[in-house]
This record gives sequence, structure tokens and C-alpha cells, in this order.
Amino acid sequence: MPELPEVETVRRLLESHVVGQMIASVELGDFPGVLETTLPGEPASWLIGRTIEGAQRRGKYLLFPLDDGHTMVVHLRMTGRLLVLPPDAPPVRFQHLALRLSSGEELRFADQRKFGRVTIFTPDDIQRLDERLGPEPLSDGMNAAAMLATLRRRTGPIKGVLLDQRAIAGLGNIYVDEALWEAGIHPRWPANALTAEQIERLLEGVRR
Repeated sequence: MPELPEVETVRRLLESHVVGQMIASVELGDFPGVLETTLPGEPASWLIGRTIEGAQRRGKYLLFPLDDGHTMVVHLRMTGRLLVLPPDAPPVRFQHLALRLSSGEELRFADQRKFGRVTIFTPDDIQRLDERLGPEPLSDGMNAAAMLATLRRRTGPIKGVLLDQRAIAGLGNIYVDEALWEAGIHPRWPANALTAEQIERLLEGVRR
């Protein structure tokens, strides 16, 4: 169940392999729906010949800006995996997509549950994605005052609020449970009923 730390780990592992590499070819497996775009035509046509200019993360999303202004966005969902392998390596189990890079390596996407997606976003798509995600829990803008303002508007159970990506980006079931336990807060406690002291403990728990 990839959450912010796992997705960031994947980003760091991939960065040196993919940044600056041109996508020479795209090979789809038996689940072509893994590759999507809001752009016209076949999604693969927007990747071939493009150079990957960066490896970024927003919440649980991996973002790979391309040299034409579009961005390849990967959401691993529950069981998605990204791997860099030599071209002669046999297909991995549940492999749905392989991008041949100019280095000769291949960036492969595998997903047992078929929930994950690789999507080519326009700049407008990226802006909408950013706007619907809450602040990053490790960012400078995420402090106790900002968290208090967010929670004051929410009447539901605190666990459900923390799982809402519009409140804070990147948290999932495992880390929310751990953070609430460290802060000594029951997961069903109303979010807007937390005290300032509880919120400070909760933010520290989230960050830890």
C-alpha cells in the first residue's frame, strides 16, 4: 500500500536512471488501459521521442516532466511497481508497460490488481491535480496553525479526515494509524474537536 514515504523512495531510486533519458519506444502488455491521456490520439504517441526532464512527487503521485511541456504521471495505487531493468530481462510478473530509454534500460510498470495508472497530463491537468491535493506534511507551509485551520472545518472522524488527500497529501491507512497512536488520539474523535496541543502532537506524529 504505497504511501508518501514509499512513493518518495521509488522517486529517489528512479531519478538517476530516467532523468535526461529519451523514451525510444513504448510496449504495452495485455492491459493497454494502464496508459491514459486527456490528449487526442494514442497515449503512446505522446511519449515516444520525448525526453524525461525530472522525477518529482506530489502526495502519492510520481511526476515525470517531459520536454514538450506535458508530464507523465504515475499512481501506483495498491500494488503498482516501477522497475528499471536491462532490455533483455524477461517480463516481470503482472507487467503492463515497458518504456525503452535511450540509455538502453527499460522503465517497466507492473500491477497485480490493475488499479495503477500511467497518464500523460497537460499543464492544465497538472494544475488541477495540484489544486485538489492538500499540503505536503513535510512542507514549510504545513504547521500546527495550518493544520488547525484545516481540521476546524471538518466534523468527521479524524482518521477519515487525514485520509482525505484534499486535507493533507500523501497519507494512507498505515501512517495515519501510526500517527494517531503516537499522538494518543482515538481515530473516531471528531476532527474539529481536537485541541491545539493534540494537533501539535498529531503533526509531529505524522512527520515522524
